[in-house]
Formats: sequence, structure tokens, C-alpha cells
Amino acid sequence: MNRCLSDQALLQCYTGEGDPDERAHLKSCLACSARYKQLEGEMGLITQALEAPPPRRDHRPAWGFARWRVVASAAAVVVAFAIGWSLRGASLSQLSGPAAPIASRAPASSSAPIQVSSLQPTSAIYAAYVQDEFGGDSCSEASDPLAPGCL
Repeated sequence: MNRCLSDQALLQCYTGEGDPDERAHLKSCLACSARYKQLEGEMGLITQALEAPPPRRDHRPAWGFARWRVVASAAAVVVAFAIGWSLRGASLSQLSGPAAPIASRAPASSSAPIQVSSLQPTSAIYAAYVQDEFGGDSCSEASDPLAPGCL
């Protein structure tokens, strides 16, 4: 056998399942015997780790932290519930604070009709719509905006 052994063949020699030719090559080849010694060392470390008792863990700090985490979560839920309960009758306008002043429509200074011929076609249609909606005399009583003629 002129070729060096594969890792699987070395492992089989270690477990005692290797062929006699492979064991003979292992005794004559320096490279394979060095790899075999390295395999023996690694297998010894693995065996020691598996036979050793498991490492001890100290659960006390983790348990203390978990207790505080539970308490903090419960407090957050109680606070969220209290805030939600206190706001159950409030509307969004009350929550946002004072409203910004809305610009009111100023009374038209002149009741002259808009010159539709001087506008572009889409602007002319919009101008006619606005004049019909806001410019007409649809409501003569300012004191009663819900009168039949004002709607």
C-alpha cells in the first residue's frame, strides 16, 4: 500500500476495525502515524469531556433578573390599562390639545359673476360649480341656516 490512509481508515484503525494492510501501513508511514497520534489525543479529549460531570450553573442571578422582568411587565400592563381606562370617553380632538384656527370663508366683496370665457376649460367648469354652490342667493336668512331654502 503506497497511498496514505484516509481519515475514515485512521478512525477504523483506532476502533480496532481496520484492515491488516492499513495497520501495517500505519506502522511504516511517519505521516499516517503522526495523524493517528493526533487522532488519539483528540479522541482522548472527547472521552474526558463525555465522562466528566456536567458543569454547574448558578441559577440565582438569572432567577432574580427574571423576577424583576415579570414585575416590570406587569406594571407596564397595569399602567397601559389605567391610561386606556382614563381615556375611554375622550375624543381625539380633546387629546390633541387646542385646535389650530381654521380659516373661515370671508364674505365676498362683490357679487359680480366670474367671467367664464377668460378661464381654461377645466377651470371654467370649476368656477361655474363654485359660483352655483356659493355665489347664488340660496339662503336669505343668516340667523336660520337650517331653513328649507338654505340647504
